Amino acid sequence: MTRSRSLPSRLLGAGYREFSLLPLAISFVVLVCLSLLALQLWMTLRAREVQLNEAARESANLAQSVAQHAYDTIKEADTVLVGLVERVETDGVSDLELDRIHKLLVTRVGELPQLHGIFIYAKDGSWRVNSQKTLLSNLNNSDRDYFKYHRTHDDRGPYVGPPRAQQINGALDRHGIAAYQYA
Repeated sequence: MTRSRSLPSRLLGAGYREFSLLPLAISFVVLVCLSLLALQLWMTLRAREVQLNEAARESANLAQSVAQHAYDTIKEADTVLVGLVERVETDGVSDLELDRIHKLLVTRVGELPQLHGIFIYAKDGSWRVNSQKTLLSNLNNSDRDYFKYHRTHDDRGPYVGPPRAQQINGALDRHGIAAYQYA
């Protein structure tokens, strides 16, 4: 005797129709799969949103740190320059004073490794004294933006000029910050 999957014949006569569980099972499996896919999609989108928020927060923190470092570096250079300007305006720039200032500048730049150098220029842009160990004096920076700025402006605050290739060796000019001028 074989068992059929259909309804017993007594129920068929009572208005019940014969049906199979296979379409219902397939529908249930499809519904579960779609639910799992929807859940996975939601979790993926949520994880992406969390990662984007973390990346934005980390970028903002990094930008703030870089800005603070730049401010601190400029402030340290500015502090050195304030003392230097006072010294030059008080003591002058005689050969004896330039030798003392050269030693002072070499020491200051050695203490502040973030500074490439400190330079004092004559009105025509030629180097009077600088912080290089070997004192070069045959160079001229009258074509630099920072030199032109201080030639045409009376303020004594720092001016950050754009970087450019150095005339000496083609390297990036890292001394694009200049502050103060003296008469």
